[in-house]
Parts: sequence; C-alpha cells; structure tokens
Amino acid sequence: MAAKAKSSKSSTKSKSRGKDKDKEDKKLMSPRKSDPNSQTDAQPKLDFDGFNMNILRKYRRVFKVNVKSRSNRAELVAAVSEHFATQTLNEHETISLFLYSVHNKDKVLKLPPTINPSE
Repeated sequence: MAAKAKSSKSSTKSKSRGKDKDKEDKKLMSPRKSDPNSQTDAQPKLDFDGFNMNILRKYRRVFKVNVKSRSNRAELVAAVSEHFATQTLNEHETISLFLYSVHNKDKVLKLPPTINPSE
C-alpha cells in the first residue's frame, strides 16, 4: 500500500508539473505585444507612394484627412498613410456584414431597428 501511495503522490506532482509546463509553452508560443514581428498587431502595409495622385486626393476628401488641398505628393502620402495606420475596425462586425452582403447581394440591406435607451 505504501508503494501505491507514493505513486499517486508522484502522479499528482507530474500532473501539476504538466500544467505548469503547458502554461510555459503557451507563454512561449503566444505572440508578445512588444514583439515587432508579431502578426496579431501588424496591419497590412500599403505602399501609398505607388498610388495615383487622384486616388490620394479622393482618400483625403472621403476620410476628411487634415492636410492642405494644395499639398505636394510627399505630404499627401504621409498624411494618408498616417490616417490609414490609425484606423481600427471591429472584426466580428466586418465579417458578419460581409457575409450578409454576399448572401443578399441583390437585395436591400435590412438592419434591425435600433433601440434608444433614452426613450
């Protein structure tokens, strides 16, 4: 019986070691926020230098980027790329709206009514 008691104690120790080891493995495998090579925080890079001036001007106009209307190409590229880098999006909302629009491509978008808590 003493041998069985020892083996059960050692098995619980090995189980707890296994959990600790799993936690360490997850820490090693998960990307860190400070890691510049992390793919979770990285946004796709666009080369705005390759875009036509008309496209850059339209981006400035549509998104109301604060830059002079008579700015040169370098200023416009810098302002547009900075604005693009600061944009955030809700992934779940974007994916569900995309799927909805693909499913109902020839139909009118029918959103549910919004409920105002102030009413």
